[in-house]
Amino acid sequence: MSVIRAPRHVPYDLRQLIVPIVVAGFFVFYFLRLWFLQVADAESLQAQGERSRETKVEMLAPRGEILDRKGQLLAGVRPNLVLMAVPSKLKKDDALRQRVADITGLTLKELDAKLKRITSPPDLPTVLLRDIDIKAATKIAESEHLYDGLSVKTLPMRYYPDTKTLAHVLGWVWVPTESIEKDLKAAGIAPASFVGREGLERQYEELLMGKAGSERVRLDARRRPVASLPSDHPQPGKDLILGIDGDLQAHATKLLAGRRGAIVALDPKTGDVLAMVSAPGFDVAAYEGGIPQDTWDALQNDPGKPLYFRPTQGTYQPGSTFKILTTLAALKKGVFDANRPAYCNGGYQMGRRRFRCLGVHGSVTFNRAMQKSCNAYFADLAVKAGYEAMCDAAEELHFGTTLGLDFDREGRGVVPNPEWWGKVSNRPFSRGDLVNMGCGQGELLVTPLQMASLIATVANEGKQMRPRFVRAIRDADGNVTPVEPEVIGQISATPEFWSIMKNSLEAVVSAGTARGGRIQGITMAGKTGSAENAHGPLTHSWFVAYAPADNPQIAIAVMAENAGHGGTVAVPIASSVIRTYLTQSPAKPQQENAEPQSRSNAPKIEVSDPLPIVN
Repeated sequence: MSVIRAPRHVPYDLRQLIVPIVVAGFFVFYFLRLWFLQVADAESLQAQGERSRETKVEMLAPRGEILDRKGQLLAGVRPNLVLMAVPSKLKKDDALRQRVADITGLTLKELDAKLKRITSPPDLPTVLLRDIDIKAATKIAESEHLYDGLSVKTLPMRYYPDTKTLAHVLGWVWVPTESIEKDLKAAGIAPASFVGREGLERQYEELLMGKAGSERVRLDARRRPVASLPSDHPQPGKDLILGIDGDLQAHATKLLAGRRGAIVALDPKTGDVLAMVSAPGFDVAAYEGGIPQDTWDALQNDPGKPLYFRPTQGTYQPGSTFKILTTLAALKKGVFDANRPAYCNGGYQMGRRRFRCLGVHGSVTFNRAMQKSCNAYFADLAVKAGYEAMCDAAEELHFGTTLGLDFDREGRGVVPNPEWWGKVSNRPFSRGDLVNMGCGQGELLVTPLQMASLIATVANEGKQMRPRFVRAIRDADGNVTPVEPEVIGQISATPEFWSIMKNSLEAVVSAGTARGGRIQGITMAGKTGSAENAHGPLTHSWFVAYAPADNPQIAIAVMAENAGHGGTVAVPIASSVIRTYLTQSPAKPQQENAEPQSRSNAPKIEVSDPLPIVN
């Protein structure tokens, strides 16, 4: 056989099979993967795909209304034209930003500041400006090609029929600050697009805000919105029914016009705040839509401190109005005797120091001493009661602490007790300090709210009620839930003592230092005060009172800074407030068995007065 024709035997090599095996493996894997995706997991993947093409946009819930005790609207909700913008488009287009600034009246700096405050997704529409002009809204709608990424929407926004009278009390609503957002989240509350920024709006945010709805938006491949889908409707917030009388609040505000001071009027039986005025005040309209920097600076630098809420934050020496508490301290110590005389020769002598009196009263007992506001008598009474009893009586009536008002700003004042005195003074508390305290001077500091609570406690013969703004809550279906009044203290005294105390306070008005405030047909009881201070040549003018004396329905504290004698300034103001409240037409009570109505068609409501007291 020829060597050329001999068969060739090539040795078998496994490496030649690696490539075919790998290729076949890939084909099998991809086949199984495709089968799994298109058959086994098709339904789940389809749902996931749908979700990836959708997002949710919050729908603002209508905020709860705030009403006064007569059902008058104090804070409501109305449709508002709002400019919506896609932040990413505005930030990238300088010409568009300039057109927006021109049409809205904003400067570029102001517009950029608003854009920086936006925290929502940059490619989704968000609120840029509220309450825009109808002409601007129309122009934007008609010229969409010039305002790409902008639209006009109607949202339920907060409004105040009166933006001045209750500005301090109600506060205002706007986008949350970082601190407010942090506080709400810490309380387990998801912040809404607009939240209460001060006052009752902030205090009752969780009730007022309601529950936001959501609008589902379909996105394209670049996650741009292309269509709206069925939405979850928002749930309105709850309404607050206040104890405040809106008409009385307006009247009291006018009485303090041009002055610096405070008025606090309470219902002594329930603790309801009937009126609470701080002067000077401010216009909350300045905050709507975000307050301009120059307006904010003007308010901050105003020497009248219009943002300072004097009824609860202001602390002052109470002057002779505090002699009521000096009497209670003497009662507590067991040294009060209404018939015990003290001699007044025009002042109270203590060593080389002399504490002046308003006149020379001679030999006086308690009733006449209160009527004439005799410093000599009450200086002697404070010394007999002693430092410890004075501090204990003050603290028992919640001086030096808060009363628990449902409000976000309540001052404590100062009771110069041993603990406080040891921290601020390098000398011991003296007998002279005790005399000062007994006459409402010295280191003692109180708030107008605390003094209103004191006189209300006397009107109640020792029962101290917690002051409150909100007396009932109404849900969206019209169901009203009363907020029960709360007793926070009880001064133990005999009916005889309360009769003596009340008769003396009536004498102050009928024939004493407050006789200029007498009201025909109404018996009023009260106490004047003129507190010396280091901030002006005139005294702070004080008056605390309640009326009618035989059936108290209103208790009041009036304080006018650097205004003069209490009988000259504070008394006429308090008298006018009391007369207005007691002689105005009574509100018609709400029928207890009436069917609840939804907010949309509910009439102005009334909560029966008074609500039951809880001991």
